[in-house]
Amino acid sequence: NKHLFSVFSESMFTIRGTAVQLGFPHIADIAALGEELAIKGKGATQRAHIRRCVAALWDAQTTVKYLIVHHDEETGEEQRILMNRLQAMLTTFGGARPKVDQDEIEALLKGRG
Repeated sequence: NKHLFSVFSESMFTIRGTAVQLGFPHIADIAALGEELAIKGKGATQRAHIRRCVAALWDAQTTVKYLIVHHDEETGEEQRILMNRLQAMLTTFGGARPKVDQDEIEALLKGRG
């Protein structure tokens, strides 16, 4: 069921965008890590890595849901724990994909014109 990693990454992408628009950067950060981990997990070959990745993604999903429902409560410790876990898993898979910043995008677009 590795195709479900794609479904999860799309879900986290949507949550990340919505969280940014609504001004919840902590939820956006968790969703971004979840998205990256789901993308990396899709290419995992070892069964143990797949299981650990699925468990971390489950935690990301349930924590994001909790944070959305309880947005007015103090949840900093839970967020830090989850962020550390997701980052550790992402590091196991070789880290996040390279990022492109706004200046690089503008340079690429100018080069096409």
